[in-house]
Amino acid sequence: MLGATGSINAATLISEWNFDSGNLVNSVDTTFNGTGVGTVGYASSTLFGAGGQALDISAASSAMRVGNSAIGDTDYDSTFDDLTSFSVSFWVMADADQAVIDDAWAGIANKGNPDTPSGWVIRKKSNDNNARVEINGVKTSIGNSFDAAWHHIVMTVDNSTDVSYYFDNGAAITNTVTYSAIATLPMVFGAHRDDGFRSLLNGQLDEIKIYSGVLDATEVSNLYTTNAIPEPGSYALLAGLAGMAFVMARRRI
Repeated sequence: MLGATGSINAATLISEWNFDSGNLVNSVDTTFNGTGVGTVGYASSTLFGAGGQALDISAASSAMRVGNSAIGDTDYDSTFDDLTSFSVSFWVMADADQAVIDDAWAGIANKGNPDTPSGWVIRKKSNDNNARVEINGVKTSIGNSFDAAWHHIVMTVDNSTDVSYYFDNGAAITNTVTYSAIATLPMVFGAHRDDGFRSLLNGQLDEIKIYSGVLDATEVSNLYTTNAIPEPGSYALLAGLAGMAFVMARRRI
C-alpha cells in the first residue's frame, strides 16, 4: 500500500500510462494496468518526439478504466484512496463538438461522481469549451481544452485541503477544498462517470501520470516542456552550473 508524502516538492511517480507500445500497460506498476471500455484505439503522437502513440477514444462508448487489475478492485482502491497528497498530470486533445459522442459534459478524467458530489472529476464545462475540475463539489474552470489541440493539465491536492491546477504551463490556479476519496468507484480516463460511462470524451489522451505528493510549479513546467522531472542530483548539478556561470560572469565585469 502506498502512503501519502504530504509535503511540497516530494512528488514520487507511482503510475504512468504512455501508450507508446499500443496498450494500456502501467509502465511504473503493471498491477494497475488499464482496462479498455468499448473500442479503444491508438493514434500517432509527436508530443515528445517521433514514434509515440496516444490513447484514441474517439469511438463511441470507449474509455480507459483503472481498477480491473488481477488482484481486483479492493487493493486498487486502498492504494489510491489512501493518498491525501497527490498529483495527476496528463495531455488531452479533444474536439469542440462533443455532442456527437454523448453530451455537453464530456469527461476527461475522474475518480469520483459529479452528481453526489464526491472525489475528483475533470470534464467539459457544459456549453463552453473549458475544462472544469470538480473536487467534492467545488468547481473551477481552468482553460479552453476543447479545440482539437493538445493541452497539458495538472491537478495537485495537498493534505486534502489545498489544491492547485495548471493549464499549459500557466500560473497555478489555487483553491481550498475538503477532499475525500471515494473508494467505491475506479479511476476512469475518457468519461465523467463510471456508472454506464456517461459523457464520453471525443478525443485523445497521452502521458497520464499519477504522483504521491505534490508537484511544484518547476516540476510542472518540466513536465510540460520535456515530459520529465530531473532527479534530485540533477537539480543540484543544474544549480551548481548556474552558480559557476554567475561567478564567471562576475569575473568578466
